[in-house]
Order: sequence, then structure tokens, then C-alpha cells
Amino acid sequence: QRGDILAIINGTTITNGTVFSDLLNETRAGESITIQYYRYHNQTWHLNATTAVLADKHGYYAKKFPRDNREDYRGRGFLGLSTVPLGITTAAIDSYTQRMAHPLTDRQSFFLYLALPFAGLSPFPEGFTALFETPFAPDLFWPLANVFYWLFWLNFALGTFNVLPAIPLDGGYIFRDGMASLFTRVRKKMDKERAERIASGVTTFFSVMVLLAIVAIIVVPRLRLFF
Repeated sequence: QRGDILAIINGTTITNGTVFSDLLNETRAGESITIQYYRYHNQTWHLNATTAVLADKHGYYAKKFPRDNREDYRGRGFLGLSTVPLGITTAAIDSYTQRMAHPLTDRQSFFLYLALPFAGLSPFPEGFTALFETPFAPDLFWPLANVFYWLFWLNFALGTFNVLPAIPLDGGYIFRDGMASLFTRVRKKMDKERAERIASGVTTFFSVMVLLAIVAIIVVPRLRLFF
């Protein structure tokens, strides 16, 4: 049913969508398979098991999606489940949901929460929201959760970017002044003006390095299109 999480099929742990697809591609229509899945009940996740007889993928597509049907689907097993990737590999479900419900309990939970956009989980997809109970109507709760999450995420990202040691960011000015103060403390005879010049040079170097790093992040992945 909606919200169930596939765990194991015929003894194979389903760690991602590719494993799930590859496993089904090796089955035949009419074959019986054993499925283990998690279902949320009474505020905890329970591991259940059932068996299913696979339909013929070619026959199913002939009725539902004739334009997408292919000859190599003939005789291939078809389970008929609509799945949504959770963006995680093998992990205890209770542990995962607890980390997401309380992201500030430890460092790992916080970084997991922070990485949601990179895992394709924000805005929260349907398969993800089914893992949680909401304090009020889900149709209202999840849009609000998405809004507040993005407010947090954008502010955190902007704040982190602003502390980089590169002028004209605040972090660049703090870094420059800190370096100048350090030089005058280490070299007692160094005058303040010279210390500031050296600190400005060091800060300029780091500013260029930060700029090149940002450009590389944007440009390098696109260079693969030409090779």
C-alpha cells in the first residue's frame, strides 16, 4: 500500500531503483517472488513478508502503454508497483526517520537534513512524506514544511558563502584584518602599514582561489560534453 518501503525481494536487498529494476528484468511472467517490506503501524515500522505472482510486462504495456511497448518485454516479469526513490541506501528505517524528525540531535543528522536537495528529496516527494505522521492536515503541513525548509536552507547557504575568505565578502575582510593583526603580533617590529599590505596580498590570493574554485564547479562538469 501507499507508504510501504521495499526492503528485500527474493533475498536481494533493494538499495536503490537500479537494483530493483535489474532484479525484475531477470524474472519471468508467472514467476512467484517473495517480497519483504516495511509498513508503518502504531508509531513504528514493521517488517512484513508476502509473495506475489508476476504478470507479463508485454501484456500489461499492450493494454496500458501500447506506444511504449517493446518486443523484449514479452515474457518478462512485471510487478506493477509505482516506486519513489528515498535517496538512501541500506539503513535502518527507524534510524533514518528519527534523524529527519530531529535534525539537530547530532552532526550526522544535521548534514543529512542539509543534503536533502542534493538527494532529490526537497520539495519532499510523496514517497518520502509517507514516512511521517503530521500534526495537522498533510496537504497543509508539507507545503509549509517546504517553505520553511527552503528559508532555512537558503539562509544557511548564503551565510556559509559570506564567510569565505574572499573580498568583497565579509569573510574576506575578517580574514584580512585577522592576518594583519597576526603579522604585527608575530613580527613586533613590523609596522602596521606593511602588515596590512601583506595581509591584503594574502587575501587577494585566497580570493582568486575561491573564485577559480567556483568557476571550476560550474565549468568543469560541462567540459565533459565535449570529450
